Amino acid sequence: MRAVSAALILGALFCGPAMAQTAEFKCPKPGTVVEWANGARTTWVGQEGNFCRRQIKDQRGEEYLQNWYAPTFTARANQSQAFVEQVKAWTLWPLSVGKKLTGRFDGVGSNPGFGAGSWHETVVVEAYEKLDTKIGQVDVFRITRNEEALSHRYKSTYREWYAPALGVSVKVTFTDNQSMNLTFDVVRVTP
Repeated sequence: MRAVSAALILGALFCGPAMAQTAEFKCPKPGTVVEWANGARTTWVGQEGNFCRRQIKDQRGEEYLQNWYAPTFTARANQSQAFVEQVKAWTLWPLSVGKKLTGRFDGVGSNPGFGAGSWHETVVVEAYEKLDTKIGQVDVFRITRNEEALSHRYKSTYREWYAPALGVSVKVTFTDNQSMNLTFDVVRVTP
C-alpha cells in the first residue's frame, strides 16, 4: 500500500504540471495581429458568443471574416456554420491533454468547394509541450483533427499548436490523401 501511495505522489510531482495543464476559451484582445511566414495576416476582432471573430488576409491578398471556435475549427463568417454546430466544436474547451471530441457531419463542409457529404471528425488534444518557433520558445497544446469522408474517398489531418498565453495558434499543418502538405508558421504576434 505504501509503495502504491509513494508511486502516486512521485507521479504527481514529476508528471503533474504538463498533465494537469488546462486552457479556458478566450479570444485575443481585439486588434491583436498574427503574421504568418507565407505573408498571411490574422487580425482578431472580438468575441461573439462561443466564437472569436477574426479578419483574415490570406497569402493571395484576399480578405474575409472568419469565426474561430477552437484550434482546428473555423468557418468563414458569410458561410454556413452547420459544420461546427453539428460537431459542437466549442466543447473542446477547456483544453486538456487527452481530451477527445468525435462527431459526424452531414451536409456541405466548412469549405463549400468540397461539396456535400458525410464526414467523421476526431479531434484530440495530444500534448502540452514547448515548441521552438520564429517568435521564440512557446508553451503550446498540440491539437490534431482527423477528418474522413464517409461518402467519398478523402482523409485529412489538421494539426495546430495553440499557445494559451497568447490565445492564438503559432503553427498549423495540413495534410490529405490527395498530396496536399502545408505548414504555416507564425513570425510575429502584436497584441
